[in-house]
Amino acid sequence: MMAVRAVSKFMDRQTYITLVDKYEMLKPIGALFIKRSTRWTSEKKEEAVLKNIITFLYQFSKYKYGAGITQLRTTSEGDCLMYFHQILPLAPQTIVNTVMNFISVSTLKSDIPVKDITAGFVKLLKNASVNKDEIKNEHKDYIKCLCFLLDDPINRDPNRCDDTIPQLIRTLDDVENPSNDVIEILCLILETFERCNYHQNIMKQQLQNNMIEVLVRKLENLLGSRKYLKMKHVLVKKKKKKVKSTMCNEKPFWDSLPSSSDEEMDTSINRLPPFRPSSPGSGSDSEMFISPWSSPRAPTPPAESTTFYLQESDSEDYSPVCSENESEDEPMPNVIHSEIEDFTETEKNSDSDNIQESVEKISEEDLKYRLIHHSLSLLKAYSFIQPLPSQLCSDALLMILVKCACYFESTSRATHIAKSVIVKILSVHDHLIPLMQTGVISAVFSLRKTDHGSDCETCFHFESIGDQVLEKFTELIESGCGRGDIANRLICGNEVLKRQLVMAIPYIVKCRTILYTFMVSCKGLKILINCLKDEETLRRKCLKVICVLASKHSNMLGRCTFSPTKEKIFIGNYEISENCKNVVTFVLDDDSRLCADRDVLCEKSPYFNALLSGSFKESNEEHVKLQDTNYSSLKCLIYLLNCDLDMSKPKDIQLETDTILDMIILCHRYLLEELCLYLTLCVKQFCLSPENLVTIYKWSLESNTNILRTESLTYALNGAARVCDVINMFMKLFDLGFMEILVEDIETLILSNITWDYFNR
Repeated sequence: MMAVRAVSKFMDRQTYITLVDKYEMLKPIGALFIKRSTRWTSEKKEEAVLKNIITFLYQFSKYKYGAGITQLRTTSEGDCLMYFHQILPLAPQTIVNTVMNFISVSTLKSDIPVKDITAGFVKLLKNASVNKDEIKNEHKDYIKCLCFLLDDPINRDPNRCDDTIPQLIRTLDDVENPSNDVIEILCLILETFERCNYHQNIMKQQLQNNMIEVLVRKLENLLGSRKYLKMKHVLVKKKKKKVKSTMCNEKPFWDSLPSSSDEEMDTSINRLPPFRPSSPGSGSDSEMFISPWSSPRAPTPPAESTTFYLQESDSEDYSPVCSENESEDEPMPNVIHSEIEDFTETEKNSDSDNIQESVEKISEEDLKYRLIHHSLSLLKAYSFIQPLPSQLCSDALLMILVKCACYFESTSRATHIAKSVIVKILSVHDHLIPLMQTGVISAVFSLRKTDHGSDCETCFHFESIGDQVLEKFTELIESGCGRGDIANRLICGNEVLKRQLVMAIPYIVKCRTILYTFMVSCKGLKILINCLKDEETLRRKCLKVICVLASKHSNMLGRCTFSPTKEKIFIGNYEISENCKNVVTFVLDDDSRLCADRDVLCEKSPYFNALLSGSFKESNEEHVKLQDTNYSSLKCLIYLLNCDLDMSKPKDIQLETDTILDMIILCHRYLLEELCLYLTLCVKQFCLSPENLVTIYKWSLESNTNILRTESLTYALNGAARVCDVINMFMKLFDLGFMEILVEDIETLILSNITWDYFNR
């Protein structure tokens, strides 16, 4: 040890070269290194000697003298360099720096055992038990070394990097809730992968090892589940002129980020500041950026990306003599370290504890922000591979990209990157049918149903993202290839594929001709209607699609052609006039009796005219029996016949809906056609509601009149503002038990309107 330390003090380059050339100094040192390495591997001894030799070799490697490499490889004990991978835990960073210096001057790159060293690091990481929330310090060093080796293009050959890519991806995937320093390591891995964007083999190896799935899971941990794109938020009214707000006064975004949940929507969020671009000199899109949450007292993040590099300082202070009290675990200086700026002395010595807590919090937010940024940048790099990798055709990826675009402002760099990757994915025709077989289209369509309307800046942003994504789907499906493929699948595909395609077509097809071709000519509507007969889950999905057809592609107006009025009709207590000379008494099934003016009834109703003044025996009887007649309904009907009723406009009749419906049946039975039509219009305008819809439709079928049958379904499709209300109404209709009739009515209604749209385009 004393000899090695003494030699290490000869820091003059010429002295080193003389010792190497004339005295072959490196051969005995290399032989000593091999002997001590073997002993350390078997007995874990001689650690201090090995560390001193490693440090000496590192110092020598900085002179980049090629003849020394030959001596190290031809010692009396063998090739010294081949033993580096056995002692990696002793000084991993120093060994890597030494090897990289040797590579730059080695005649044959294969002389340097990079493959064995990377395999050694991979083995150490594989054997380590990875904590889901933390990574041990020694494992961090191994990861840094692997990334540093991979940073050099010469080591990116598959024969040299070996299992490096899969191991780094496993490390990314293993950590679920990382701390700040672990996020730094994860960002380093992603940055390293980004810098390999011109090496197709490395990029493809990343994709083959499920890198897309890992990135999706990482983004989900940060942004919440991809299943719920829509997020609850407060109303943020749009401003005519955008005024830059003071970032330090805004509530930090990460305080409000939801974790994955099974709720219908994610928890409420604040509007998000845009990504700040990297400095012009930083080069890659993945470079570090200024934190948007920086306060005046916060540390300024580095302008360049977080990288690890060789420390060129020659300040190692080794004594030329051995010390008896020297500890074998003497700390070695880190020669690979992160470029992270420290706080200024003023910031370090701040008297305010609150400010210090705020700085640490901002730092954590900034790290997570960086992790999202690097993840998106890496996805963008994958999207430039030609031909586009099949792994990008993933509904999970598309959903999380849409969610990223929604979480950040429209001017944000994250939104721009996410949308650019989406455009790349949806520019490939072969991705259309696989994505239509998933639920991504209906989920994106739900973004267009906003909570506060287009006056809310956040709602407008959600709606804009949804429209842009659906527009790309529309371009694909309405292209020549898209039309042909979808039509072919609807005719020749299996039943499951047909069902999946039909569930997606109405969301993205705008052209009426193409819609008619898919839904009518290719029998897509028949497939959709058959889905209504299946289990409840599929029926709900099918009803959503039918709602889209009703609101987007048809003229299912079913609306009144008259002007609305608030005038009401109050039905009073009917009593026969004292001047009435020709009275008839109706006897009902429950033996209740109701007196009426025979002359008025004969004048208003052809039925009563024939019954009470014709050739029937009832014309001579004072008491006439009426079967299946409700006393209250008959009394109200006779009241309307005796009053001077203005039937020019429907009015709100102040009666129970059941009573009005029963009056319509009586009008139909007693041939009061004009009054029957008038009461029908009154019910249509004033009584159709989610509460009465089921009652009216059931009455229409059970009474065999079919009055208001189509109008009920039209209202169910168009009358409610929210899709969930429409589905609930239809589910209640299905509960009535008239499934075949109801399904047939829906098909007829949709078909007639699609056909009307097609021929009147």
